[in-house]
Amino acid sequence: MTDTAIAVFAFKRPHHLARVLQSLGHQSSPCDLPIHLFLDGPRDLDDHDAVAATRQTADSYAERLRLIIHASPVNRGLYHSLTGGISAVLAEHEQVIVLEDDVEVSTYFLDYMLAALACYDSEQAVASIHAYLPPLSFDLPDSFFLRGADCWGWATWRDRWALYRHDAAAMAAEIRCRGLARAFDLGDLMPNLRLLDERAAGRSRSWAICWHASCFLADRYTLHPGRSLARNIGLDYSGEHCVPSPSLEASLTDRPLPVHPLKVEENPAIVAAFARQIAPPPLWRRALSRVRSVLRRASSRLRPDTRAPHG
Repeated sequence: MTDTAIAVFAFKRPHHLARVLQSLGHQSSPCDLPIHLFLDGPRDLDDHDAVAATRQTADSYAERLRLIIHASPVNRGLYHSLTGGISAVLAEHEQVIVLEDDVEVSTYFLDYMLAALACYDSEQAVASIHAYLPPLSFDLPDSFFLRGADCWGWATWRDRWALYRHDAAAMAAEIRCRGLARAFDLGDLMPNLRLLDERAAGRSRSWAICWHASCFLADRYTLHPGRSLARNIGLDYSGEHCVPSPSLEASLTDRPLPVHPLKVEENPAIVAAFARQIAPPPLWRRALSRVRSVLRRASSRLRPDTRAPHG
């Protein structure tokens, strides 16, 4: 067995975490990998009950999954919790498979991730392995490469994680200086550069845009699956930016996905299809989603049994 560990990150969504852990416990091959579960602490008094419920959920799975639980007494925020947690796991292991508390996985998830990690271990052009695929109406191979990185069920190696840069402003300036803005924004269909600018200005807590930019600037690629081995179950108003998005709602594959050595390069047709599928909806639809999210949150405060939002 390769020196691999799993890292799972959670805050205050106990029902989501239970589904993620349950999916890890139902893999097609027995999972004997160490699973590090990082639980963030409450931001304020309103968070205490939901954080406590999440920790109870973790405890209920601790024995059967042999969880190594890291519970923070204070709120670190997703950015610091995740980047610090991954670095800590990779200080002890060569490879890490990363999940957040809203990413449920297929029965064949670990088989694929471990096979792909082994296949591309010595290929420095490959930054990471990804498990999620949006519902593309496009004839895809078993797997393909996209430049940069992604964040819904993924894996990397210690030496590749060393590429991670926290200097969002410097990366944004470099992307512009090198004339890479259009490519970084997938042909102007994705607001990736704006997201990086927002991270630099402190208006965003995203760790993922920095990971994507770090790998993109280093000219590294991520292997994506031709069928989805992960899906986001948090597109349900349960998080701060987690509104229903039909264009992103994937179905989990019900059969194994083989791993073949591929030339590390993009297929322009796949890049274009991918970009069209994940592009943000029109402004009016985003505004409507925000209104619904606000109303949903206001209503949830009146219901004591409502699932709390993720931060």
